[in-house]
Amino acid sequence: YYNAKRHFEQTYNSVMNQTFPYFEWIIINDGSTDEGEVELLERLASTDCRIKVIHKENGEPASARNAAIRESKTEIRFTF
Repeated sequence: YYNAKRHFEQTYNSVMNQTFPYFEWIIINDGSTDEGEVELLERLASTDCRIKVIHKENGEPASARNAAIRESKTEIRFTF
Protein backbone atom coordinates (compact mmCIF):
# COMPACT_ATOMS: atom_id res chain seq x y z
CA TYR A 1 0.00 0.00 0.00
CA TYR A 2 1.38 3.37 -1.00
CA ASN A 3 -0.86 6.44 -1.24
CA ALA A 4 -3.73 4.36 -2.63
CA LYS A 5 -6.57 5.79 -0.56
CA ARG A 6 -8.66 6.63 -3.61
CA HIS A 7 -9.48 2.99 -4.41
CA PHE A 8 -8.62 1.16 -1.21
CA GLU A 9 -12.06 1.11 0.39
CA GLN A 10 -13.28 -0.72 -2.70
CA THR A 11 -10.51 -3.30 -2.19
CA TYR A 12 -11.43 -3.57 1.49
CA ASN A 13 -15.09 -4.22 0.63
CA SER A 14 -14.11 -6.86 -1.90
CA VAL A 15 -11.94 -8.74 0.59
CA MET A 16 -14.44 -8.51 3.43
CA ASN A 17 -17.32 -9.75 1.25
CA GLN A 18 -15.56 -13.01 0.39
CA THR A 19 -17.20 -16.18 1.68
CA PHE A 20 -13.93 -17.79 2.82
CA PRO A 21 -13.58 -16.81 6.50
CA TYR A 22 -10.08 -18.15 7.28
CA PHE A 23 -7.66 -15.56 6.02
CA GLU A 24 -4.96 -13.26 7.28
CA TRP A 25 -4.76 -9.92 5.49
CA ILE A 26 -1.43 -8.19 6.00
CA ILE A 27 -1.30 -4.68 4.61
CA ILE A 28 2.15 -3.17 4.30
CA ASN A 29 2.04 0.61 4.36
CA ASP A 30 5.13 1.26 2.28
CA GLY A 31 5.79 4.79 3.50
CA SER A 32 2.58 6.58 2.49
CA THR A 33 3.10 10.32 2.77
CA ASP A 34 -0.47 11.42 3.59
CA GLU A 35 -1.63 11.15 7.22
CA GLY A 36 -5.18 10.54 5.94
CA GLU A 37 -3.88 7.40 4.24
CA VAL A 38 -2.48 6.03 7.49
CA GLU A 39 -5.68 6.88 9.38
CA LEU A 40 -7.77 5.05 6.75
CA LEU A 41 -5.63 1.92 7.08
CA GLU A 42 -5.84 1.95 10.87
CA ARG A 43 -9.61 2.53 10.81
CA LEU A 44 -10.23 -0.34 8.41
CA ALA A 45 -7.87 -2.66 10.30
CA SER A 46 -9.76 -1.96 13.52
CA THR A 47 -12.92 -3.48 12.01
CA ASP A 48 -11.61 -7.06 11.89
CA CYS A 49 -8.93 -8.96 13.81
CA ARG A 50 -7.82 -10.76 10.61
CA ILE A 51 -6.42 -7.49 9.25
CA LYS A 52 -2.93 -6.40 10.26
CA VAL A 53 -1.26 -3.16 9.16
CA ILE A 54 2.53 -2.87 9.16
CA HIS A 55 4.21 0.51 8.59
CA LYS A 56 7.63 0.73 6.98
CA GLU A 57 9.77 3.23 5.12
CA ASN A 58 9.17 3.41 1.40
CA GLY A 59 11.07 0.76 -0.53
CA GLU A 60 10.77 -1.42 -3.57
CA PRO A 61 7.68 -3.64 -4.02
CA ALA A 62 9.77 -6.71 -3.18
CA SER A 63 10.69 -5.25 0.21
CA ALA A 64 6.99 -4.79 1.02
CA ARG A 65 6.21 -8.38 0.00
CA ASN A 66 9.11 -9.66 2.11
CA ALA A 67 7.87 -7.65 5.09
CA ALA A 68 4.43 -9.25 4.71
CA ILE A 69 5.93 -12.74 4.55
CA ARG A 70 7.91 -12.07 7.73
CA GLU A 71 4.75 -10.94 9.54
CA SER A 72 2.60 -13.82 8.36
CA LYS A 73 1.42 -16.26 11.01
CA THR A 74 -0.06 -18.74 8.57
CA GLU A 75 1.69 -21.48 6.69
CA ILE A 76 2.75 -20.29 3.27
CA ARG A 77 2.86 -22.72 0.38
CA PHE A 78 3.96 -21.93 -3.10
CA THR A 79 2.57 -24.02 -5.94
CA PHE A 80 3.45 -23.64 -9.56
